[in-house]
Amino acid sequence: MMKKIAPIAATLVLLAPSFASAQTTTYVPEDEIKQNEAEAALKAGRIDGTLGISASLSMNSNQNVVGQTDGFSTLFGVGLVGGLDYLRGNYEMRNTLKLNESFARTPAVPEFLKTNDVVDVENLHNYFFTKWMGAFGRFNLRTNLFSTYDVRSDDVTYQLVDDDGTVLENNINESLVGSTANTVRTRLNGSFAPLDLSESLGLFAEPIRTVPLNLSTRVGFGARQTLADGVRIVADDATTEEFIEVKSLDNVVQAGAEAFVGIKGSLENKRITYTLGGSAMLPVLNNDDQDRSATELARLAAEANVTFNVVEWLNIVYSGKAIRDPQLIEDIQLQNNLLLTFQYTLIERNQAKPTDPDEIAKAKKLAAEADKKAKEADAKAKEAEARAAEAEKKAAEAQRLLEEERKKKEAEANKPTAEPETPEAPENPEAPENPEAPQP
Repeated sequence: MMKKIAPIAATLVLLAPSFASAQTTTYVPEDEIKQNEAEAALKAGRIDGTLGISASLSMNSNQNVVGQTDGFSTLFGVGLVGGLDYLRGNYEMRNTLKLNESFARTPAVPEFLKTNDVVDVENLHNYFFTKWMGAFGRFNLRTNLFSTYDVRSDDVTYQLVDDDGTVLENNINESLVGSTANTVRTRLNGSFAPLDLSESLGLFAEPIRTVPLNLSTRVGFGARQTLADGVRIVADDATTEEFIEVKSLDNVVQAGAEAFVGIKGSLENKRITYTLGGSAMLPVLNNDDQDRSATELARLAAEANVTFNVVEWLNIVYSGKAIRDPQLIEDIQLQNNLLLTFQYTLIERNQAKPTDPDEIAKAKKLAAEADKKAKEADAKAKEAEARAAEAEKKAAEAQRLLEEERKKKEAEANKPTAEPETPEAPENPEAPENPEAPQP
């Protein structure tokens, strides 16, 4: 049954974030870099964000139509993209959330089954050494919200087998509670399984930065953990029509050198946008139970996306990707989507302000003048502080002198005084006691 609805689902499901695009570092446009530099010159930073929703819907009904199956078919999907960024000068932190869900119902299986289920969270840090190169650090989480079932309208039996095809468990068919459809099914994974985590650290460069063509490269060290224990995949052997073989996956832990190269751009006045990219990881550290070499376990991915903007709220999107991940699954994973999406942006990112050639120079001049005034104010404050200290010193000296004068006066006032002596009459031996009368 899944084979029957796959061609329909591939045409209208919401665009899922591809492996390579999830690995792509998103850089700031040049006008925004200039704005950040101007703000940084004024000791400023800013928080920016976005939030958008999208939807797709297809309905079809056939009755007595030659070459068509009678019944009602429906496919619908919803999506959400949000971001919260902090930008200051040469540094930026970008946080992104992507959620894509789609479900389909066909006459063969008259119940809704999910055809796409992706939750993608990314935390990215960039520091620009120049306008086109710098260092980055990145964390990414990718998983799904709902359980996944493989559903068939044919009478088949599911078998759990190992890598060699040996049957480990027969008849792992399950019944879905509340289902009235005449189908058989088995559960492949539950909610939030598998859970894929990846971390990267390294250098990036954008040597070509134009609207029609932007070239991006990245090299560094990366790590990846895929928690897939208990997750199953269909590995059907076409020679056994009555059986559907299913394999179990194991956890994958890898670390090693990684590299990415990609191009993107806009054409026809930005009505057509495209991205092409490829990434590689050489896991020199791994937990492979077969002891394969790093080159044998090399993880390769390629992706392509083309978007045609019909009107502001309607896009036609093609997306394709190929992934080689031998430690997780031997087969190459291929996906192609052609879809029609209706989108609406609730919160738009702030657009970079128009920047004339003198803007940064003006900002730096204002910052220099402010710095000069601050230094002058600091010098005046220090000079006033010195004068105040000198005045305080003089006041203390005056106080000391007054205190000494006061103590001196107190000492003189308290000093005892002696009684004065009566002077004796001077002796005059020549003067007689009875002087003679003077001679006439």
